[in-house]
Amino acid sequence: MIAAAASRGIDLSPLRARQAVSADFHAFDHIFAMDRSNHADLQHIRPHDSPAKLHLFLQDDDVPDPYYGGDDGFEQVLDMIQTRLETVFSELSDK
Repeated sequence: MIAAAASRGIDLSPLRARQAVSADFHAFDHIFAMDRSNHADLQHIRPHDSPAKLHLFLQDDDVPDPYYGGDDGFEQVLDMIQTRLETVFSELSDK
């Protein structure tokens, strides 16, 4: 993914994944899950008094694992993510 993003001028190298924790629901306004399984896991750790909104990133579908998408799997997933991010940023900026 780092190489595919770099070919588009996006530097992912300083980013690191980490396990979500319940405190994240108080630290962030919006939390996005990339698939239904992660959404369910996040819902399970979400505090009852959480102000954060939990979303499935693609709204009605899972972001596929790019590793299993063949030679262009990473490119296809980046296309999905970039398209959805344009909508997300537009929706959030309108509020």
